[in-house]
Amino acid sequence: MVNMIRKSNSRKSKKIKIKHIVYVVISIFATYICLRSVYLYNQDNVYSIAFHPKQYYLDFGYFKEERAFELDDNFVTYVDFSKVKSLSAESGKSYSPISIGIMGLKYYKEFLKHKTGSSKQIFLAHADWLVENIDDGFWYLEHRKKIYGELLDEKWPSALAQGVGISVLTRAHLVTGDDRYKTTALKALKPFQMSIKEGGIATKFPHGVAFEEYPTSKPKQVLNGMITSLWGLYDLHYYYNSEVAKKLFDSGIEFLENNLESYNASFWTRYSLAEPKLSNRYVLVSPWYQKLHAVQLKSLCDITNSKEICFHAEDIKRQEQSSYFNFIIYPAYSTYEVLTYIRTLALSIF
Repeated sequence: MVNMIRKSNSRKSKKIKIKHIVYVVISIFATYICLRSVYLYNQDNVYSIAFHPKQYYLDFGYFKEERAFELDDNFVTYVDFSKVKSLSAESGKSYSPISIGIMGLKYYKEFLKHKTGSSKQIFLAHADWLVENIDDGFWYLEHRKKIYGELLDEKWPSALAQGVGISVLTRAHLVTGDDRYKTTALKALKPFQMSIKEGGIATKFPHGVAFEEYPTSKPKQVLNGMITSLWGLYDLHYYYNSEVAKKLFDSGIEFLENNLESYNASFWTRYSLAEPKLSNRYVLVSPWYQKLHAVQLKSLCDITNSKEICFHAEDIKRQEQSSYFNFIIYPAYSTYEVLTYIRTLALSIF
């Protein structure tokens, strides 16, 4: 009888200990999520700047996927997809023209700020890669990407790749005067003049043209890729007085003026014009993209003085700073980050 009482007390004690452990774990997790949410909210990952001939349209502070980028022996960035913060990320490594363009611009900004030979060398290594790897005007991506139920594989073009590639090369030409960079940048106009069925990146609408980050059979007009491609077109007009680039830029601006209301959900922004539904989280963007959209639209407002674009730029900045949705999206995003860390750890162990 005494033994039975002791066993019963032992089981109760174990249950109490387990409950205490669970409470402690939950408390630590909740505290971390709160602190991480506050940190991300206050994180200046991109900064708006007035357009200047030697500047780019963003500064690069906190950069969402920078931990996945590494330099090879030739000072060119490659992507280690196993380090990308996404539950759907694939393994393997790749030289992506998008990543090379983005990181090239980051090193360019470092060169302007610090005037160091190393940052200039790395920046020009990225520009040289873009010169050497352009394919009849295209910088193709070769990694597999599933987007909106469609799979892009083998070689596929992207408005985002074309935009950052052009912006790198126009600035490499400014720095060096080497006409290879200018010639290659102008070649990169070709995909903008071709529809997706023709192998390009353009989707024509009654009012304007959209340049597609993902050229699927039913493209969805991803906002950040579209705006980045417009920056590249504006560079070609600004630096080289390209009338072709100016016409394409104006067509893209017309598209945005007629569709920004659809990207603006009044409390947050949408990633694309895909149909909002539960399965795609109503196409609402992460906190990082919300900050990015605010800066991107502000830059286009500064360039064009479009009333429609300026209105949405101000509204989206207001959302980023004070929308009630901040209290939902930041904890949700921080929790998602934890899940990606767990996934990465599990893959490294097993």
